[in-house]
Amino acid sequence: MEDPSVRHDPAVITAELERWYAMREHPPVPDPRFVVQDERFHAELPRASGNPALTDALVAVGERIRRVRMYDFLTQDRVETTITEHIEIVEFVRDGRLDEGYRALHAHVGDSMAVVLERAQRAMTQMALHADRL
Repeated sequence: MEDPSVRHDPAVITAELERWYAMREHPPVPDPRFVVQDERFHAELPRASGNPALTDALVAVGERIRRVRMYDFLTQDRVETTITEHIEIVEFVRDGRLDEGYRALHAHVGDSMAVVLERAQRAMTQMALHADRL
């Protein structure tokens, strides 16, 4: 965003957008493994910007926190919300509206983190409450 001469690779952006349009047409069922699709999205954005260091860093972080992030994709509404938000973000990037894309991405990550934390806390509470039954 700081350098207006930098452009995102239109082929990467178009392919990613088409992938998410297809998911919007045929939403996958809730499944913790959907996190892999989400991770790909978050890696393709910096890849499209030509930032391999950021891409590698996001892939590494994604792999390390995957087990916790899986909690975000347990309901149909979260899968569909993720698809909608990804499309919005990529459309902003495609259209050169990077400030709006950045804000949408920031909100998307924050919302996802809140859902994951709430679900993980709930799971830990249930485990603690029922520890004597194990």
